[in-house]
Amino acid sequence: MNNATPEFDGSAWVHRHIMSHFIAAPNSKPPYYLGKVTEAIPPSEDGQPWTFRVAYEDGPDASLNRNDLEADLLPVRPDNTHAIEETRDWIFLKKTKDSIHQHLLTGPLDHRSEPCMRSIFGFQAGTPITQKNVKQRLHKRSKRLHPDKTTQRPARVKHLAKKIYYALNYLHDSMIQDSWAANDRTVDDPPTIDEYPAYHTEAFAKAASTATERVTLEDLTPGDADEDPQHGSHDDDSQDAYDDNLNDQHGPTAGNPSALRPDGTIDNTLQGIDALPLEDFLFSNLQHVVWVPRNCLRLWGEVFSDITGELVDAIKSSGPTRQQRIGTAARWYLGLPQIFLRDPGRGCIRNAETIHLRLVNFLEGNYATLLNEWSAAKAKARKKAKPPKPDTKARRTDRCIKLFHQGFLSRGLRMITGNGRADADNPKIIQQMQGKHPVEYWPHASWPIGEEPDLTSNIAAVVMNTKPPS
Repeated sequence: MNNATPEFDGSAWVHRHIMSHFIAAPNSKPPYYLGKVTEAIPPSEDGQPWTFRVAYEDGPDASLNRNDLEADLLPVRPDNTHAIEETRDWIFLKKTKDSIHQHLLTGPLDHRSEPCMRSIFGFQAGTPITQKNVKQRLHKRSKRLHPDKTTQRPARVKHLAKKIYYALNYLHDSMIQDSWAANDRTVDDPPTIDEYPAYHTEAFAKAASTATERVTLEDLTPGDADEDPQHGSHDDDSQDAYDDNLNDQHGPTAGNPSALRPDGTIDNTLQGIDALPLEDFLFSNLQHVVWVPRNCLRLWGEVFSDITGELVDAIKSSGPTRQQRIGTAARWYLGLPQIFLRDPGRGCIRNAETIHLRLVNFLEGNYATLLNEWSAAKAKARKKAKPPKPDTKARRTDRCIKLFHQGFLSRGLRMITGNGRADADNPKIIQQMQGKHPVEYWPHASWPIGEEPDLTSNIAAVVMNTKPPS
């Protein structure tokens, strides 16, 4: 019988999430940060430890050994759930609530206190605590904590989110109104220690209980020993990422408000496109020309080459700005048809002139003009879009009669005997379609970042297979 310990395989930890804390200011409670393991590097020699690359959502990449990483590993949780308490953010939010509680034990929350602001908002040491940065961080947290996001969650979840959201807003508003006249200030109800008991206590359970849902101490999973790792401390410091929805393959997916000007328009930089969410570029609600006008072919080639080249360079790059570069380049690449080739609807000659001007604007660096015109056209198309008419039995009957008069008897009968169209947003329909069309993952070769594959070995076979028959 073989009782040997199985050999450790660090690659199993790739894509796992961790939560670490960094020293932000002397004598302060360190803020916590979520990260994701992006690479596992095996030891080069016997006896050497595994090394792991980690991408932090609120800081630069870091290299950790096995012991440091294992201390910070979070339990595996689903990524496709809208329930806060089932995601990795839940542990992070409880740590934020704990930071608020600890600061209230020593006195009121004060936006002038650097340790208080860094700990509760999660700013690292190199990040200046400005009104802009505080507003940006509040906006990020609102995506999870706003009351509209927690209406269907358990009472304990709603109460925790509500208290954190209030404390963040209080500090933000206090900072904004600090220079106002005393009579103009509206912030006059600071959080108190009685309103913010520790999470794993009877006091919190009582405060979270409602008329329809009673919260008990058992509901609060005392200690969370099964899910709360013993976190290590790391001194790396930077403020680079802006998106809570970090995706290693596509870069940040949500929009970056800091890329907007004070008047709400897009900034005149290549990175100004980051102001819009990646989803806006995946689907187009605009009409596009089928062919690039002849007089625009050379300019189109230059623009296409610049954008695709930047995307390839971003993918090959390394360092803390890699994901952000990928997100910027991916937006330009996915938006090529919408931004440059949307149909102006003015006839062939004027269409060609308009497309020519768009291409020139990009090559001359007039990104704000190009993107603001596209954004306005997209918003106008959304406003003009008509909602689909309800698929009722009366409407299908009317449609059946019209088809009969047109001579389409079979189609008419199908209209009246069928059950209509299913609601594509119905969770049961979505589950049924996913069951019929499961996602398939095809095996493919992969290369380390920065290395290029050797395609010369099978190029002849590729050309032979794609050559049309004579």
